[in-house]
Amino acid sequence: MRKHFAALSVLAVLLTGSCVLAQEQNLITNPSFEEFDQKALDKKDEKAFSGWIYHVWEGHCELRAGNVAHSGKTSAVMVGGVASKQRIWQEHELEAGRYRITAYIRGLNVGKGNWGTTTEFMFDGTDDGKGYFQLEKNGNFGWTKLTYVADIKAKHKVKGPSFGSWAPGYFWVDDVTLEKVGNDVPMTEKPVLDKEETPLAPPGKLDGTAVHCPDCGSRNMPGWKTCYACGWNMATRKPAPEELAGSPVKLITDFSNDNPFTQGDGSDKATLVPEHAAQGKKAIRLDQLWAVMRANQDWTGYDFLKADVYTDAK
Repeated sequence: MRKHFAALSVLAVLLTGSCVLAQEQNLITNPSFEEFDQKALDKKDEKAFSGWIYHVWEGHCELRAGNVAHSGKTSAVMVGGVASKQRIWQEHELEAGRYRITAYIRGLNVGKGNWGTTTEFMFDGTDDGKGYFQLEKNGNFGWTKLTYVADIKAKHKVKGPSFGSWAPGYFWVDDVTLEKVGNDVPMTEKPVLDKEETPLAPPGKLDGTAVHCPDCGSRNMPGWKTCYACGWNMATRKPAPEELAGSPVKLITDFSNDNPFTQGDGSDKATLVPEHAAQGKKAIRLDQLWAVMRANQDWTGYDFLKADVYTDAK
């Protein structure tokens, strides 16, 4: 009896292990977006990534194999322009039960689109909005883990997981999982976003020799192999001489010695006063009109315009 009991115990352990493995099996095809057809991507084929479907509803949109990856060599990146609306998703015939989806997302210069929309997630969405979520994640953010747990009530073909962008900017997705889990795993009312693993920031100090990435426009040092923000191969970027000639900060005017601004639509110079000068001795005072600098200007190599303002008004 003792030998039979030992054998049954081993069998029970093996069966239990098999159940665990079956529950935790990733049902996603091509979860890290390593399998794709570059020619199909160039032709905007909606099935260029193996196992995935991509579609553009509105605006200027593009799907690419990302040069930045959470793991492996590639990811999927949706690049949005004006009034963009695009999604990438999978469809699965799922049995009833509880499922957990995880993914890693990343964003660069993600703005806001129509109705203030940004990035989105959907799983088993319905016409009444169930299963659809605006992530409200925009701006710049490094790889961030997304987790969503939901119940499937009856066997059917499920659309999702789905990731989309309704805004200008770059939106990456990588390392997606869809697993059947036990009922002891708590459901989530909406996708849960962890803290970003590493903030999206330059790997070193920028100085006056920095050049713009020709793809995303971020500033990089000429010696960096790839753009820290979008992964572009910077070896293909040959900076123009004027990009390397300017100082890191260029003063337009502090009104100490000149006044290049005219008032309104006329030719009269804008009013200068000694009060509230941020630096130097004078500042422009706007008397119910506007001030304009009409001159040929070249701001190659610069990113930001700064002006100091002051008002007593509420």
